[in-house]
Amino acid sequence: MMNKNKLLYVTQSGLQHCKPLWYSIYCTLTGLHVANQLIVSILMKPLLLLCLLGISLTSCLNDDDDSDLLGNWIRSSDFEGVTRSGAVSFTIGEFAFVGLGYDGDDYLQDFWRFNPSLNFWERVDTFPGIGRTGAVAFSINGKGYIGTGYNGDLDVEYKDFWEFDPDAPAGQMWQQRADFMGSARYSAVGFAINDKGYLGTGYDGNYLKDFYQYDPSTDSWRQIVSL
Repeated sequence: MMNKNKLLYVTQSGLQHCKPLWYSIYCTLTGLHVANQLIVSILMKPLLLLCLLGISLTSCLNDDDDSDLLGNWIRSSDFEGVTRSGAVSFTIGEFAFVGLGYDGDDYLQDFWRFNPSLNFWERVDTFPGIGRTGAVAFSINGKGYIGTGYNGDLDVEYKDFWEFDPDAPAGQMWQQRADFMGSARYSAVGFAINDKGYLGTGYDGNYLKDFYQYDPSTDSWRQIVSL
């Protein structure tokens, strides 16, 4: 006799669970005894529901498109200088400028300009200061600025500050400006906002949190609130 509202039915072999075909096959293959089938069935039902829920969620996540992502990565011409670490970079107009750094043997002074329209690199005036790594750079009103850094051969940190003018004649693109107001350091950060440069943090034997503002119109520094 079978009650459709129950999960159980009675046979000559005793009480058994009303099983779907897949479960009967599973029990046959795994050799489960009749006495254990009811327990296994009860335990497996919530697990099956969780598995189905996980598959559903995964499917929903995979269905998300990338229409909200901005931009696209396209490989351009490789940097033409030697491979290096600790270089600096800034942009002026459509051009990117990259230089300085350490190649594993030497602390470098070379500087390069990348032309994205023609997809090529060209050498510009060599940085006249000491070669270094871990300097900072930013650009303001069509000029680039570089300061601080470290030279491991000399074991010296720097606080000198330089201006780069891409429109100046060859050999005259670099001009030294007022030294950075804080202590000599490397691995600092630098950026520009509203025609002012900002330089701070870094390492001078201690990890620093101070910050300074540079005004190119007066070639002067002032300390601002620390990080």
